[in-house]
Amino acid sequence: MKKLIFILLVLLVSSVYSQNDDDFTNGIDFVGIGTEPFWSLKIDVEKGIFFNSAGDEFKLETGIPKIKPAEDKACVTYIAESEKFNLKVQIEKDSCSDGMSDIIYPYSVKITITRIGYKEIREFSGCGNYTFNPLLNDIWALVNFKGTDIKDFKNLKSRPYMEIHIRENRIYGNASCNEFSGTAEVTGDKIIFGDHITRTKMNCEEMNLETDFLNALSGKTLNYKIEKLKLYLSENDKVIMEFNKID
Repeated sequence: MKKLIFILLVLLVSSVYSQNDDDFTNGIDFVGIGTEPFWSLKIDVEKGIFFNSAGDEFKLETGIPKIKPAEDKACVTYIAESEKFNLKVQIEKDSCSDGMSDIIYPYSVKITITRIGYKEIREFSGCGNYTFNPLLNDIWALVNFKGTDIKDFKNLKSRPYMEIHIRENRIYGNASCNEFSGTAEVTGDKIIFGDHITRTKMNCEEMNLETDFLNALSGKTLNYKIEKLKLYLSENDKVIMEFNKID
């Protein structure tokens, strides 16, 4: 019986991480999970927080949470309340293992629940990750850069493209002359590109687009949107890059 329970919990953990339940499509921004006892968490910043502890059949649904970013570390806290309980969810950027599988999550989660008017405190610890559009995990060819069609750039060695690997938080590609690679973390509808994008050292006839393209990614947090097999990257609500999906 214990072996069966273990297998079921591993499947539940895997389903949260792979988003088989369409969390992103349903507006969920963050999912968390823990064991001993088994619990699950879903945060929708526009609706509320949904917490379920299967071990003691405790469920909690709150109103819209308040968000408090920390100043000293990569941490954010969500505070919300239901009719009877106050809920605080602290999410910290830190590699986290669920202790049951080989999955490594990018965030650790600490949950504190207090009953309103009482000193009773319940705490839960576990792991989690922000949701993402699974269609993003693909290869994308640049077709428009800051309002200019790629066809209008002369003497390009090749069309720039970007390959996104969400699980590994990595990007690879070619910027028209040189191959490049770097880090990129997807959180909800945003992509956080790392400061250091490395590239090979070939010289080509046209290098301006390559330099501008990589500068537009390096160290930037850009909003993304996917429509009809097209990827749009925006900065300050303005589309700066358009890509086509490569089959």
